[in-house]
Amino acid sequence: MTPKHDLALGSFEGLGCDVSGKLGLAVSGGGDSLALLHLAVDWASQQSAKVFVYTVDHGLRPEAATEAAFVGDLCRQLGVTHKVLNWTGWDGAGNLPQEARRARYRLIAEAANEDGVKTIALGHTQDDQAETFLMALTRRSGVDGLAGMPRCKADHGVNWIRPLLDVSRSTLRSYLTEADQKWIEDPTNEDTAYERVRMRNAKDELGMLGLSADAMSAVAQNMQSVQSALREVTQSAKRDICTPISGAVRLNRKLFLAQPEEIKRRLVVDCLRYVAPNAAAPRREALKPLLIDPDAKDASLSGCLVLFKPDAIWIVREPNAVKALESEVEAHWDGKWRVKGPLSEHNLVIRALGEEGLKCFPDWRDAGLPRPAMLASPSIWQGERLIAAPLVAQSADWSAEMLFGAENFFLAP
Repeated sequence: MTPKHDLALGSFEGLGCDVSGKLGLAVSGGGDSLALLHLAVDWASQQSAKVFVYTVDHGLRPEAATEAAFVGDLCRQLGVTHKVLNWTGWDGAGNLPQEARRARYRLIAEAANEDGVKTIALGHTQDDQAETFLMALTRRSGVDGLAGMPRCKADHGVNWIRPLLDVSRSTLRSYLTEADQKWIEDPTNEDTAYERVRMRNAKDELGMLGLSADAMSAVAQNMQSVQSALREVTQSAKRDICTPISGAVRLNRKLFLAQPEEIKRRLVVDCLRYVAPNAAAPRREALKPLLIDPDAKDASLSGCLVLFKPDAIWIVREPNAVKALESEVEAHWDGKWRVKGPLSEHNLVIRALGEEGLKCFPDWRDAGLPRPAMLASPSIWQGERLIAAPLVAQSADWSAEMLFGAENFFLAP
């Protein structure tokens, strides 16, 4: 298939991602992703690279299986590998579009890791960027929200790239039409029950007033430059102010309070994500009292406690958030801990230490952590019998390690 609109994926290396040898694609069968597929196949043939295509069937529409088969047939014609990934884990809780999106990225990343694919291309367009910008605007977002979708981002162990962010949706469809390539129209794209569809309609109206998708995309790109600068300043401040300790973070209170409000906000958010990686980030309004009041009181945020001491601010896991959390010793606990030790005994589980467990350690203060951090720390139990609490007292047999240690805390997001 030869592009007739001067379309080309160009140099992936310019996006800062490794695509040597293998390139993954997320393809649904819609116009954007099918255009991406054809462009990627053209690019790969010139680079001697292998293309892996992943289609997620969310099981939400009866047509989904047929659409996945349609993509599979096309991939066979193009001579590329295709996998259908089925989502079966939704329990009806939470926001459906958000949960489906999370599942989609997770499933594709898992499949890519199995295939040795380091980079996955997504078919998001200039119109998608504009719609994302409008959604952020309605939520009164700051720089991060208005920055929209990044061109390249690492997540779930792979790099995600969006090489078509400067291309309009209409251009891609003209490209496919001229090549006589049909695509699938998802009926949910016309359902105004979805926020993105409402933003799509609004975008078309705003375009008649001069606020085009191209203009909104340009503003998002400008915000990305500001975002990058803020992240650099935050990373520098983080190294001076923050000390990760056993899954918690200690901040130098004096240096923290001397920072501009936006840098303080970013520092707190980064700390919360490190301490409770699976918790939702707090809204800006919830954080504001902690950032502007030098005499702020202890607070609960995103499954964490923010504790104000005379010379320090501690951000620790909230005991109530994990008191009912239990997992087998071979599994990861609270999304960030793994324990190691003898597995010869039966019925061992990981639970939070809690009040009863802490009573076994009268010298718990020697660990150098606030009491709530001790209560929420991982410990090994056999029924009601405490076997070990590695973060509170050293054990000859048991240890607890973070999946993403202190070194990851200082990595730029």
